[in-house]
Amino acid sequence: MILPIASRRFSVRALLRIVRGRLGEFSLVVGLQLVAAIAAVISPIVIGRAIDIAGHPEAAARAAG
Repeated sequence: MILPIASRRFSVRALLRIVRGRLGEFSLVVGLQLVAAIAAVISPIVIGRAIDIAGHPEAAARAAG
């Protein structure tokens, strides 16, 4: 027995139908993943700078300009 998903034409059509129908959900998920990835990169930097500035007055003076 050949499953219909094994057919390339069927799978492309089915995928396009799913993407068209759920484009809003897809873009929301991608957007949330992007925000989470950016936060995961930026938050350690911000936390590290805050700890550095709090622990060293000369670092605070450098950060202030």
